[in-house]
Amino acid sequence: MFRVGKEEDDEDEAVLDIPIKAVTVSAIGEMQKKDPEILRIKQDMLENPEDHNAKKFHLRSDVVYYKDKQLQKDIIYVPIAMRLEILRFCHDIPLSGHLGFTKTYHKIKTRFYWKSMRKDTYHFVSSCDDCQSRKIPRMRKQGFMQLQEIPGEAFAKVIIDVLGPLTRSASGHSYIVNCMCATTKYMEAKAIRHADAESVAEFLVNSVILRHGTPRIIASDRGTIFLSDMFTKAMELLGISQQISTFNHPGTVGLVEKSHDYLHVALTMYTDANQKNWPQHLQALVFAYNSSIQLSTFYSPHFLLYGREPILPIEADATLTNHLSLQEIINNMNLARSITRERLMIRQKQYAKYFNQNKRPVSFKIGNEVMVRKDKRKKGLSSKLFRYWYEPYTIIDQIGDVNFVIESVRRGKSYKETVHSDKLKTYIQRTEEFNEPA
Repeated sequence: MFRVGKEEDDEDEAVLDIPIKAVTVSAIGEMQKKDPEILRIKQDMLENPEDHNAKKFHLRSDVVYYKDKQLQKDIIYVPIAMRLEILRFCHDIPLSGHLGFTKTYHKIKTRFYWKSMRKDTYHFVSSCDDCQSRKIPRMRKQGFMQLQEIPGEAFAKVIIDVLGPLTRSASGHSYIVNCMCATTKYMEAKAIRHADAESVAEFLVNSVILRHGTPRIIASDRGTIFLSDMFTKAMELLGISQQISTFNHPGTVGLVEKSHDYLHVALTMYTDANQKNWPQHLQALVFAYNSSIQLSTFYSPHFLLYGREPILPIEADATLTNHLSLQEIINNMNLARSITRERLMIRQKQYAKYFNQNKRPVSFKIGNEVMVRKDKRKKGLSSKLFRYWYEPYTIIDQIGDVNFVIESVRRGKSYKETVHSDKLKTYIQRTEEFNEPA
């Protein structure tokens, strides 16, 4: 063991314990005498010195060396009993830095030799638990974009999320609960004091259900509000099916996330210096959003919901010359919604074509061992120094094309999660047996 680092009174330097155990020629020579493959090579060198295979090796002081033509030097032949020690030293310790296969293999092959060295080095590096949990794979993620069905009815499917915390207003509000219709993109939003299941459920009833009817589907991320017993039971009582995004993959609620960007920017335009009056402007900004054309549909959410554009204050006294019958309004609205569905599907397919360029087909199967990408944060610690990948887990079920149910057993207790395929990577189990190929 070699120890370098600080003196007892030096607090700025770290102590580094480097497990340097000399790998001497004499130690390797002694182990060579117990290795069947090397003993066979020595016998061939003595009995058939002109044999083609025998000429690849050189015997010096009863120690077998490999004649490396590329490096133009003799390299000691490592017996099977010492290979794991060589691999650990050239990859695991701080002096080797847990580098990748190419660098590790080069470090080994310029100093040592055995027949299956390349294969063993590749397996050792790729199955390193530390590397697997901390390094990000340099390959395309698995799973193509899944197209979302666009309901034909307004508010048949809604997407909900909570924005905040914002600066606590004079009225005590700190959050915005935001709900959007997946078909018309019509927004309903309200300032709330607490981001809890009770406040969100109350908003959903008063601002969505009592105005637009009960949606069949409500989509959300995996926030504690939407996973709480109170909220899930409320949805069951109302007959609403919950569509929860997978862990750390909020693509399901992308529409409402985009509207959050709008509210963030818009509120900064009208909020005073102490940021206490933002709730006063919220409903006006929601109206501005709903009354403006959407580039993905070429209609305003207001028109798609009511069959007409809203009358703005500036035109309230204008003479109305175009009187439409009720049936004409209904026909126009139905036609607009039908066109909107087609346009949204076209936009989805266009985006999917771009999105899928950097993706590859899903290859995970039930029973595979995988690791899960998790972005952890802890106060006082750098997120960059946390691991990126955790467990391993075992895939126990598949939901659709890209979502998987995974399970990990820790201390006798089973833990299950539903995860998108682009948050998974294959776990490689290490086998510490490095036998010569037959």
